Amino acid sequence: IFPFNSSFLNDIRVDSTGTRAYMTDTNLAGNGAVVVLDISSGYVRRVSNPTMLIQPGYVVDVGGALFPSVQAPSDGIGLAPDGSALYYSVITGSHLFRVPTDMLFDASVTDDAIFAATTILFNKSTSSDGMDVVDVTDLSDESAPPTWAAIYGDFVHDALALLTFGSQQQSVVTGEEGNTIGTLTQSQQRMEWVDTIVADKNPQDMQGSIVVYFTSNRLPRYVTWSMDFSGGRGSNMRVWKMVVPRASSPRSPKSSNNAPTWTVAVMATLAALLAALIAFYWVVRRAKVNRPETSFLIHETEKPV
Repeated sequence: IFPFNSSFLNDIRVDSTGTRAYMTDTNLAGNGAVVVLDISSGYVRRVSNPTMLIQPGYVVDVGGALFPSVQAPSDGIGLAPDGSALYYSVITGSHLFRVPTDMLFDASVTDDAIFAATTILFNKSTSSDGMDVVDVTDLSDESAPPTWAAIYGDFVHDALALLTFGSQQQSVVTGEEGNTIGTLTQSQQRMEWVDTIVADKNPQDMQGSIVVYFTSNRLPRYVTWSMDFSGGRGSNMRVWKMVVPRASSPRSPKSSNNAPTWTVAVMATLAALLAALIAFYWVVRRAKVNRPETSFLIHETEKPV
C-alpha cells in the first residue's frame, strides 16, 4: 500500500462515523495516490491515476518566486460534509478534483472506472497544499440552497482562499461556471506556504460562518536552504485562527428574485424607446436653437433724374 522506499504519507481525513479514513501519498517517486481504509472491516485500497500525478508543464509559484524543483503529486485532501465525495489536488498543479467515495470502497469497481468518474471541479490557477471542505449553507434561510466550500492555500498570493460550490444534492458544478472564489486573508511572506487546514461551522452562528485553523511554514525556504532559523525574519512556523463570515453562495436557479425572460425583454424595449425619444428631442431642440435668423433687406429704387 505504501512503498517503504518512496512513500510520503501526508494528509488524512476521517468521516463523521469514524470508520472511514482517506490518506494522500505524496510519493517521492512522483507516483501520487489516495489510500482509503475502512477501520471496522480492515479493507484498504490504494488508488493512483493521472489526476493524482504531477501536472505536466506546471511550475510552482510561491509569492511570485518560481520553484521548478518542487515536483510533488497528490497532497491536499478534503471530505464532503456528508461523506459522499472526496476532494483533492496535487502540489505541482492547479486543479481541484472530485471523486465519489463509495466507489473507493467498492472492491468490484476498477481503478479505470474510478478515474472515469473523477471530475475537475475547478482550476484554482495556483498551487495549494492542505485543504478542507465545509458546509456553509445559510441555515437561517429555509430557501437557501445547500452550499459547500473548499478552503486552501493560495501560494501565488501568500493567502488563504475559499471556493464555494453547490453540494452534491444540487449537482456539483464542474469547471468554473457557478463557483465563487475569494481571498479570506493574505500576508506576504508571513503566510508563505499555507499548509494544514481545519474548518468547521461556527456553532454560535446559524448563517453559515465558519471557524478556520491553518498553518504556514515557509517550506520553499527550507528546501532551498535559505530559511532563517535565527528569528531575524520572524517565525517560520505559524498557527492561525480566523472566523469567516458566511461565504457568498451561487444563486439558486429557482430563486424567486429572478425576473421572467419576457419581463426583461419588455423592459429592455421600453428603455430603448425612451432613449430614442430623448435623442430625437435633443436633435430637434438643437436644430431650432442653431437655425440662422432670416433678414429682409429693403432696397429703395433709385428714381431717374
